[in-house]
Amino acid sequence: MKLVCVGDNVADFYPEEGILYPGGSTYNVAVLARRYGARTAYLGTFGNDIAGQYLLEVMKEEGVDCSHASILEGKNAIARIANKGGESQVLNVDKGVYRDFSLSEEDLEFIKGFECLHTTVYSYTEKYLPFFKENGLAVSFDFSFMSAREYLAGILPYVDIAFFSAVGLEGDIKEFMKEVSNSGPEQVIVTMGKEGVLTYYGQEFYYHPAREVEVVHTLGAGDAFIAMYLTALGQGYSIEEILEKATDKAAECCTMPGTFGRGITTQGDGSPVP
Repeated sequence: MKLVCVGDNVADFYPEEGILYPGGSTYNVAVLARRYGARTAYLGTFGNDIAGQYLLEVMKEEGVDCSHASILEGKNAIARIANKGGESQVLNVDKGVYRDFSLSEEDLEFIKGFECLHTTVYSYTEKYLPFFKENGLAVSFDFSFMSAREYLAGILPYVDIAFFSAVGLEGDIKEFMKEVSNSGPEQVIVTMGKEGVLTYYGQEFYYHPAREVEVVHTLGAGDAFIAMYLTALGQGYSIEEILEKATDKAAECCTMPGTFGRGITTQGDGSPVP
């Protein structure tokens, strides 16, 4: 499967641990899907500081095509995170140079060569969605906690696979998933943490329980789920098999520091030690 991930990256800084991990929803999916067997590329903006250089270096080492990633002068996006008994809580985020993210004509031409495109609510890619759809890409979109009807109305017609976190939802989840599906997406997935995951596809619901593990960090588990879901989908597995594989990868992610086990020691301000 050829998967292109377009959007955010962020340096995840844990002040209490003095460790910085590569992160960002789209970034994580690109790296993890590559590990899981997909051919992946990433388009996003890195700062030219040490953090940005480190994130780009890691992504290249992981085998992701970064030929169309851009580097801008300034600080990379950074999130300060607290680890509360295994639960990762984002304290604040500085988007840095990512505020200036855009795609060039060359980038858009490059994107046409892929089967599936993944992006997120954090990625500033909304204006490009009609282009992605018109050029035959299967569009995967991580809405995370976003469920505002006005926002969804402008996005869903261009989305084929929609991911949501139950944390941001109110009312009957199944009715919400049906409404979303009626607006465009063929598959609607809601992750529910310890309560498992629910998929709506072909007018049927599919449920899979979460796997119990000894949690180290929870940040990135949803990205691991999405990465495996898209990879397994491209490999032709059934929905039941996809959910089992994706749930296992999300659980595995919770057992390691950072989303995929890579991090470096930082200075007091969160910048990596040279």
